Amino acid sequence: MPLIKNGALEPHNWVFAARGDPLPSHGDVVVDLMAFIETGEVAFSGAGRIGVALPNDADLGLIAARLGRIGLVTIDFPGFADGRGFSLARELRHSYRYKGELWARGYLIPDQYVFARACGFDGVLVDEAVFARQGEDDWREAAASMNLRYQLSHGDYEGAPQSILALRKAARQASASANRRGEVK
Repeated sequence: MPLIKNGALEPHNWVFAARGDPLPSHGDVVVDLMAFIETGEVAFSGAGRIGVALPNDADLGLIAARLGRIGLVTIDFPGFADGRGFSLARELRHSYRYKGELWARGYLIPDQYVFARACGFDGVLVDEAVFARQGEDDWREAAASMNLRYQLSHGDYEGAPQSILALRKAARQASASANRRGEVK
C-alpha cells in the first residue's frame, strides 16, 4: 500500500506481519491488535519499533497502558463511507494523548485526506485499487485544497487546516491586548 504524507508519496520501512507469521528478527514491525495483546512487547524484543494495526471499532483501553512504547498505530478503513476511524484517531490523540505516528489504512479517497489530517492522522496507507484510480497528483491537490475549517478541535495537528474560529479569536485577543496597551488609535 502506498503511504501518503503531506500530500505526497513517502517510502516507509514498516513490515506488516500477518497473524501467525514469524516476526522479523529486526526492523520495524506492525502486528494486529490481538497479536499485540496476546504476546506483548516481549515477542518484539529483537525488532525495531513496534506498531499496532487497529480495527476501526477497537477499544483503545486495551493498549492505553502501552501507548508510550508503540511507534505506529494504523487504523483500518474498510470502506469509504465508514468514518469510525476518524473518531478513533481523534480519541487516540485527544483522550489518550498518543504522540507516535498514526496512519489511516485502507479505503480512503483524496477528498477525505484533509479531514484525516484534522483528526490527527500523520499519513494514509492507500488501498492499491484506490491509488490506481486516484494517484499522487490527486492526493497532492486534495492536501492543498483546504487550509481553513470552521470546526474547532482539541488539537491542531501538523498539516491540518487551521480553524477559522480559532484564528478570529486570536485576532480579537491581539486587538484587545493592543487596545489595553494603547497601541491602537
